[in-house]
Amino acid sequence: MFANDKGIANVLAILIAIAISIALSGFFIQISSNLAESMISKPNLNPYVTVIKGSIRIYNQYPLHISLKDLKLVINGNVTKIKDENGNGIWDPGEHITIALPNASVVEVELIYKNSQIYHAIFVKPEVLEPDKSFPTLNVASAIIGNSLILNVTAKDDLAVKDVSIFAVNISGEKRTLSKENVIHHCHNLLAHVTEFLHGHKNAELKSLEKVNLCRSFNLTELRRERVVYLLVRVTDLSGKVSQKIVLLPTSTPTIEIKPEDGSVFWTTSDKTTVTFSVRAMDYYGIKYLNTSGAFSVNKTFNSQIAEINKTVVLGLGYHTLKAEATNVFGKKASAETKIQVRHDYPPSVVIRTLSTM
Repeated sequence: MFANDKGIANVLAILIAIAISIALSGFFIQISSNLAESMISKPNLNPYVTVIKGSIRIYNQYPLHISLKDLKLVINGNVTKIKDENGNGIWDPGEHITIALPNASVVEVELIYKNSQIYHAIFVKPEVLEPDKSFPTLNVASAIIGNSLILNVTAKDDLAVKDVSIFAVNISGEKRTLSKENVIHHCHNLLAHVTEFLHGHKNAELKSLEKVNLCRSFNLTELRRERVVYLLVRVTDLSGKVSQKIVLLPTSTPTIEIKPEDGSVFWTTSDKTTVTFSVRAMDYYGIKYLNTSGAFSVNKTFNSQIAEINKTVVLGLGYHTLKAEATNVFGKKASAETKIQVRHDYPPSVVIRTLSTM
């Protein structure tokens, strides 16, 4: 099966990009990476890669015959040939392609498909960044304004801040990216700047990345719906060192609703009547306990966002109060009560009077 244009862009470029990253990861630090938007969120591919004497060999394990003619690989500014084993310019199933790597401390890789850049990355050897001794520092100030959680983030590094990410972590430990600022992408001619740094000079643009200030706002209701427990703020510097801080989400107390409503009146022609009570508690993170007292007593354990107790009781004449208390998984409590009245409904009386004769 021959791959179409889309297949080439998705399969070939991703395979080569991943293969180069794998091959260089043992000797280099990747400080910058860009992938074309058209290939983001594509299925993960796992290439078979071997590195032999400065060359990368990638095995085509897929049933695709992929043409190499429209793909150009540029390494450190030089067009690098992608060699297929049989030399027909097509990467056939079961065939290896070979890419030669330069002997350099800094490696810039660029993939171009039909004159459009689809991948770009810069790798450096650890010794290039040897002067970077310290971990990045991170200061996070949080505030709640209305229904928004505001984070003011300041990241500093003695070399350069690479990126700052903010993740939401829910009660199950699942993590979702809320924000990622690729600071290093704002730096023009990064390869030239790193090369200068290799020779002992740090220019103004690279120095400007020593400190980064960010302000981000997140909707509290949306975070609570996802049962987010805390936000994780992470900063990575140019050499790959990481610092992070946790911002606990201010958890709200449960909400409780009791029916009948407070002040309700029930009429009866006898000395008692039946009343059905409904107690409903809700918390995004989960209700653990729901208890009632007064008109009736119930103590129940839950493990759900919504907890309900429904009960019909017989009540005599007079006032009756039902109290409810809910406790969420963090131990925060909320309470509510309703007061109702049972009254005697006397039947109407009729009086007949006759007019006296005048």
